[in-house]
This record gives sequence, structure tokens and C-alpha cells, in this order.
Amino acid sequence: MSSIYFNAEHETFRQMVRKFVETEINPHVEEWEAAGIFPAHQLFKKMGNLGLLGLTYPEEYGGGGVDYWYQTILMEEIGKADAAGPPLGIAVQTDMATPALAENGSDALKREYLAPAIAGDLVAAIAISEPGAGSDVAASKPGRGGMAAITSSMAPKCGLPTARRPIFSACWRAPAMRGGFAACRCLLCRRRRRVLA
Repeated sequence: MSSIYFNAEHETFRQMVRKFVETEINPHVEEWEAAGIFPAHQLFKKMGNLGLLGLTYPEEYGGGGVDYWYQTILMEEIGKADAAGPPLGIAVQTDMATPALAENGSDALKREYLAPAIAGDLVAAIAISEPGAGSDVAASKPGRGGMAAITSSMAPKCGLPTARRPIFSACWRAPAMRGGFAACRCLLCRRRRRVLA
């Protein structure tokens, strides 16, 4: 198959990701559905070992330093999994919770949070909240100046698959600006691990 976007290396990568989905996700879907949770820490560690969680991020933090077409392939192939939870959790890790940190974080923050997230040692989550709108981003109104709520619950209101036991959360604050968003700030919040009885 000829493509103007993907070369032979991209296609080899696609086959590797497809095999990962077929061997590490799909055989476990029924078990995970019955349990109501997938083992994000174990799955993400396997992905980190394969270099799948930081494809476009700098190599100095464990990223692959490759072009974004690799990330596109990752999303295409994990999207073919037999369940929605794991692909959504992976997308949160790679495309929602870590990009602001990779782009704007200090070297110290990148080493403490980004590198372990890329390695699969940390599971990230993202929460968006505003007074009067909760996690409904569409109901957010300019000028409220709301701040993301940081909770200690096992399943924050935003309900993202990885949010059940994140190690850190990327929370967004909408500055009060006339006419809409001007910027977002990333707040990293280390969470204490809870031991479930």
C-alpha cells in the first residue's frame, strides 16, 4: 500500500502496535469489562518498555523524538481495540495530560513527571472543571476564572479511564479573560497512593 504520509518504517511500526493490541489488550477485554477497570499501570509499563508513550517527545526524557505520523499510527491502531477504555486511557496519557508538560515544563518537572510517564511508570489523568460548569467544557463561560478541582476520590467527576488511580494529574485553570481563553496553566499534583482493603 503506497501512501504520501507513511513510509516503510511507519508501516513496520504500525504492525508492531497492531500486534500489541492483539496480544496485550484484546485478549483481556472481557475480564477488564467485568472488573470495570483495566490495569493501566501494568499496560502502560508494557507500552513504555516498547517506547509507545512518548513517541514525539525529546529523547533526553525517554521519548522517541520521531515525527507525529508515528503518534497518528498509534492512535489509529489502538482505536481498533475491542474496548474503548484502554485506548482512551492511552490517548489521555499521550495526547492530553503530558503535552503541556513536555512543551512548557521545567527540566526538573520533566524529569520528575514526564520521563516516568513516558516510561510507563506514572499514569497521568486530566481534569477540567470550572465553578458552575463542572467538567462540562462546553458549558464553560469566559471570565469565570475557575480552577480545576483536585479531588482525592477514586473516580473524579471527569470520569476519564486513567483517572481512577493516577500518580499525577494535569489540571487546567482557565484565566479570567474578556472574550475567552487566552492560555491554560498546567498544575501537577502528586497524589498519595491509597491501599484498598
